[in-house]
Amino acid sequence: MLHILRHSPSSTVFDNCLESIDDSSHLLLIEDAVYAVVKLEPRLAELKTQGRVSVLASDLVARGLNTDNSWQVDYSGFVKLTGLHCPSFTW
Repeated sequence: MLHILRHSPSSTVFDNCLESIDDSSHLLLIEDAVYAVVKLEPRLAELKTQGRVSVLASDLVARGLNTDNSWQVDYSGFVKLTGLHCPSFTW
């Protein structure tokens, strides 16, 4: 499953999403969820190490944030993720 998370890291929705991710899931951070790259918490760091989390590059740029390119995706990458991880759920 692809979990598309748009809520900020301070939101309970953010925590609920992370709690629901299983070993076969992938997480895509969009909109205000990209603020999570500023302070990479352990659950996200583990997913990053496993290659199971991505961040939408345009939302990073829109918020003046920067991170290494290894986990950034563009809109084409977003589409590819939705095809690879069916179904998807937006939080």
